[in-house]
Order: sequence, then structure tokens, then C-alpha cells
Amino acid sequence: MPCTRSGAQRGAIVLRPPIDRDWGMREFAVATPDGHRLMVGEILPS
Repeated sequence: MPCTRSGAQRGAIVLRPPIDRDWGMREFAVATPDGHRLMVGEILPS
């Protein structure tokens, strides 16, 4: 996924790679170099 590759190139640490969840979401988690953790998601098309 472009977003996780781009973030990793800028120093983000990918905690969980993108995964499609059973409840209709695609999610991934990253951490910034200074320790902030972010969970990003989007609704998958039906």
C-alpha cells in the first residue's frame, strides 16, 4: 500500500500492515519515531 510505504520511508514504524477485517474495514497501524501510535482505517466497498 502506498501510504504505509511512504510513511515508512519518512521514519514511521509499521506496527500492523494493512488487513481487511471481517466487519468491512481495511486497517493498519503505525508509530511515529517519537512514540505516537496511529490506527488508520477505511470502509471497504460492498
